[in-house]
Amino acid sequence: MISKSNTVLRNKTVQSSYYVRSFPRLPDEPVTIRYYDLEIGLEYTEVPLLLAMERRLTHNLSVGFELGYSLKFLRKDESKLTFLKAVKSTHLTEKDRQSFRFDFRFTGISENYSYHGRGLCPTLGMYCLWRKFRLTFRYQVDHIDWVSSVVLGDDVPLRIFSLSIGYGL
Repeated sequence: MISKSNTVLRNKTVQSSYYVRSFPRLPDEPVTIRYYDLEIGLEYTEVPLLLAMERRLTHNLSVGFELGYSLKFLRKDESKLTFLKAVKSTHLTEKDRQSFRFDFRFTGISENYSYHGRGLCPTLGMYCLWRKFRLTFRYQVDHIDWVSSVVLGDDVPLRIFSLSIGYGL
């Protein structure tokens, strides 16, 4: 199965890789604080590993529940940053400077893993089978560490809802 996951993290501060040692705080010298929208777009090859319970309601109609895991292999990373604004750290009050924390940071070349998630996602689903037509709804939780050149941090959750329609031969 091929699946896509998309989400947007709006108005987030991203620290330059020049000041990586001070992350997540502001460095001592004046810097420019840049705000971005982070659009996460990931495409996977997915192998569901599910246990299913099915109950026949009529001769042609059945309903079922699925529980298990989905094994994911990244195919494509279409994530991107959209620059919003820049603010000089010298324009912040001293109190704001002390309490300021960057949301995320740019990586160095050696850290650019594109995507690093758990790969094995808990999955819960239900389906309806009418003759040979099948309608399935699933919910998954993945966790992202890196996207493109931005370090998001550990365990940023990506909640995935999917709806599929199938026909059995």
